[in-house]
Amino acid sequence: MIDGLLRAVGVEPGEGLSPVATTFEDVRAAVRQVGRDGWSAGQVLEQLHDALIPLPTIPTIPKANAAIAIAECDKALCEGGDEQLQLLECCLRVKEALAKA
Repeated sequence: MIDGLLRAVGVEPGEGLSPVATTFEDVRAAVRQVGRDGWSAGQVLEQLHDALIPLPTIPTIPKANAAIAIAECDKALCEGGDEQLQLLECCLRVKEALAKA
């Protein structure tokens, strides 16, 4: 499930940035699948962070911006935000941050 989200935001799991461009629809479909599978957005954010941040091939600044997006989404969830909407926004922000790499 995390691998699917990573691919949707433009990261090849275990390797780094993917040369294949993804679209909004790819991200939305991945987030919808997470919701259908019954995953908690908090769990997904934790696993997304743990899968993304250790990758050495992603430059520091885009990785930091992605981590900020994950942290802000986690805060919004703690304040009662909609899980699927927050996860979608987070993934789109991560995708945007990594696209600038």
